[in-house]
Formats: sequence, C-alpha cells, structure tokens
Amino acid sequence: MQFEEHPFPKHVQTIGEKIHIISEKCKLSKHQLIILIIIPFIIIFGQIMSYISPDESIHNYFTSRGNLINTYFVKFSWFWTIVTYLNIIINKLRKGSINNRKFILSISRVLLITLCWYLFTQWFFGPPIMDRVFLLTGGKCVDVDYNKIPEKIKHLFKLSMSQISNNDNNIDIDIEKQLAYSNQISSATCKIYKGKWEGGHDPSGHVFILTLSVCLLIVETIEFYTIEDEIFHNFFNNVITLNQVLKSPIFMTMIVVITALSMLFMTVLKYHSLGEQLAGFSVSVFALWLVNRIIELIGLNRTS
Repeated sequence: MQFEEHPFPKHVQTIGEKIHIISEKCKLSKHQLIILIIIPFIIIFGQIMSYISPDESIHNYFTSRGNLINTYFVKFSWFWTIVTYLNIIINKLRKGSINNRKFILSISRVLLITLCWYLFTQWFFGPPIMDRVFLLTGGKCVDVDYNKIPEKIKHLFKLSMSQISNNDNNIDIDIEKQLAYSNQISSATCKIYKGKWEGGHDPSGHVFILTLSVCLLIVETIEFYTIEDEIFHNFFNNVITLNQVLKSPIFMTMIVVITALSMLFMTVLKYHSLGEQLAGFSVSVFALWLVNRIIELIGLNRTS
C-alpha cells in the first residue's frame, strides 16, 4: 500500500517561491520581506486592542512614557541595536570564521541604515525629516515659557495670540507666564523647553526605529549564523551550558528583538493615529529599499 506524500512541504515550497518572486520585484531580501509583513499585523492588532480594551488596560505602566524600558531602551534603541550588531560581528571575528565579502556587505548595510535613521529622526539640515513633515503639515510647538527661551533662538518663536490680545486690551500679564509657539524648531528642542507638539501629521518615530532595529538585527544574524553553526549544534545536542547561552550573541539579539517588538505593540496601543503609525512603518520600508538599491547600484552585492 502506497501512502500519499503529505502536502505541507509542497505548500511551504510554494510560499517560499512566491516570497522570492515578490522580494525580487520589491528589491527587499526574503527575510526583510517576511519581517515587514509581520509588523503591520502588530500595528493592526494593537489598533483593535486599543479600540476594544478599557482605558485602565491601555493606560498602564508599560505604555507610560516614563517606564524604565521606554526610558533606557526605546529612547536609546539605536544604540542598543548597534551594540547588539557589534556583538554579532565581534564574536565571528574572534573565531576567525567571517567571510570578508559578507562582512563588507553587512557593514555597508548597517552604515547606510544608520544614516537613514539619523536623517529621519535626528538631523536633516536642521530639524530631522519626521519633524519637517510635522511642521510642513501645520504642526507647531506650543505653550513654551517665552522668558526661558535663550536669546539666540528667540527669533524662532512668537508670542501666543491670546497673550498679544490681552496686551492690546491693556490687561496686566504676569511676565513669568508669557507663552510662545514656533513652527520652526525640532521636537527635541520643543521637549527641552517643556513645550507640546500640536497639530500636523507626526510620523511615528518609534514605529520607524523599532521596525528598522528588528529588521536589521534578524537579517544580520541570519547572514552570519546558520542552523549548522556550532552554537546551534551544541544547543541541540545538549552540550551547551546556561552560561554559554547567556553569552551567546544570538541570545542577546533575541532579547533586544523581543523587547523591541513588545514596545512597538505598546506604542501602537496608545500613541499616534493609525495613519501616523503606518507612515513611520512606510518610511522604514522605503529606507530598507533605498539601502538595498544603493548597494546594488555600487555593486557591493556582486559575487565576483
């Protein structure tokens, strides 16, 4: 009696072929594409949970801006991303088992992605790109104490209309409470002077950064570690100790990736609109595509 072959392997192969075709057309690697398919599901699921959950569930310690993970991980997430990546590279260099072409290609990808992160979230000939989008769509920094603004940047601020109106009507104003607004400064400067971001379309920097971080770390780990690697071989044969697991670069990568995905979900639950979250995600996809195109154009990914 002949048994029919189970169709599951064929389905997996078919899905793999479809992903390969799509990745070729999108100029994204298969691993990048798989990760980037997962992120929108987290965003949509977070939106649904935000809609159906009671307020006390959404407004919890982990969704607060002051929680320890947000303060020491998310706000410095690119630092932790680079540290984790360097741990992967250094471990391979110590063992002398790193391929030179893979090494140069990986470093080039990470440097270009870091440049995208810097331009979008830190600086772009003044305010970063995400802040410029916010300001160009009508956003501004409001409720800044005018008397606490340094003289060298006071020209970027204007007194709030309510204060000017009161002054015109000869109403006494407490000088210490004069408020100002600006549509020319960055979100970082606004935060320094205790102002508030108001109006405009504010692409989610958290979604952008955490998506790039997860994608970079998973892709680069896969580039340097395969299932045949010594770490996996020892693990599956139960000859690896807990101390070796904790020191493993793969373990550190898993911790950072899981933390990033968890905080991405927390961000989606409470902060930004769906449009702003998807905008942050879309820019991260564009950044990865752009980096892949640049590497392809300068020929770094050629095998010869």
